[in-house]
Amino acid sequence: MHETRKQILDVLSSLGVATVDQIVNEIRRGTDRGISAVTVRYHLGILQREGSIGEPKHLERSSRGRPQHLFSLTPQPNAPQKNYAEVLLRLFQGSGVNDTERMAEIGDQIAQEAAYLRALPTTERFEAVVIYLNQRGYRASWEIAQRGFVLTTSDCPYHDISTQTEHLCVMDMSLIAGLVGAQPQRLTRIAGGDTACSYWFDIPTS
Repeated sequence: MHETRKQILDVLSSLGVATVDQIVNEIRRGTDRGISAVTVRYHLGILQREGSIGEPKHLERSSRGRPQHLFSLTPQPNAPQKNYAEVLLRLFQGSGVNDTERMAEIGDQIAQEAAYLRALPTTERFEAVVIYLNQRGYRASWEIAQRGFVLTTSDCPYHDISTQTEHLCVMDMSLIAGLVGAQPQRLTRIAGGDTACSYWFDIPTS
């Protein structure tokens, strides 16, 4: 994920809501980095298109000047996800569902529901995949890197149990591969102690 966008998400995660000026000040305070409001607005636009942040709310001003808006992260149904995670864990433990091949099949079957995404041009496809994942609680983003594309998910709907069984990670890998239409190489993994799961796709960027 682009460093500026990651910093913006961190600020919004910490503050809950913030204006552009507040985000600029927080980034400057935390990194001693010079960054402009124009740059922050540009990256906010990308994050909004990706679904990582919601529609900004207009902030009434008592004086004249540029209209102010409050930005926040897209709400995620964290409590239900934790409940589902507990149910899934009990299913794994009690029913013997521990076949990695079967979990990969499940991920691919879920991806088939959005098979139309594979027909999109590459950059539009990654944009659409990110929106699809963000609607399901993954807090995803993508970027061009390392002579290909990197897709990152900064949140995991199954985080509570992914450290106890690798099968959900197998399912997610299959899901993401199915959505993009190409097999990725996993670079990082939340369940392995990293701050995000990231996947590199060896797809030409031009």
